[in-house]
Amino acid sequence: MKNKLNIIIVIQARMGSKRLPGKSLKLLLGQPMLARLINNIQGANLVNKIVVATSDKSVDDDIQNLCIKLNIDCYRGSETDVLSRFIDVSKIYKADLLVRLTGDNPFVEKSLIDFMLETYLKHYNDYDYIHNVENSGFPYGLYVEIFTNSALFKANITKDELDREHVTRYFKCNTHDFRIGLVKAKRKYKYSHLTVDTNDEFMEAENIL
Repeated sequence: MKNKLNIIIVIQARMGSKRLPGKSLKLLLGQPMLARLINNIQGANLVNKIVVATSDKSVDDDIQNLCIKLNIDCYRGSETDVLSRFIDVSKIYKADLLVRLTGDNPFVEKSLIDFMLETYLKHYNDYDYIHNVENSGFPYGLYVEIFTNSALFKANITKDELDREHVTRYFKCNTHDFRIGLVKAKRKYKYSHLTVDTNDEFMEAENIL
């Protein structure tokens, strides 16, 4: 499928998780979880660039060091205002479409991103935001969110701290202002939960792998 849009994957990641400190670089079967995600998604057909967006706190220096090692762009910004990180990345890389991933969802891979982007371009190319999150039939954590640069900048008016922390919350809370599409799974999945936010979930992820 031909595409002229500049599509940027932005992975938000940090080390300061309260429930599982250092989880982004925790070794998942010998490989940092963030590195595993990056390796999984490299080569997605329609993507122009992968950028890791982390905080400017010293605790996240090691995330930047991993990006340097993997030759992946890294942007550092506000720890709590994650929306501003996405805004800055969009400006720097002149994105048309942004694909939002999180570093604690290590099972996302390029075939899913290809599916979501192809679905967007074929069925939702005039939409502001599409996702496979709530009520989609996809396992919790096997999530991809896609939104336009213009929708992102429209959301930037919000001063709500939760909106600033949870990048796409503003879209979901203001459905009258955005065209939103839900992409549903076409198959049933063996696992219902594929995110890593606690030590128990980490051990389960190792078992699944």
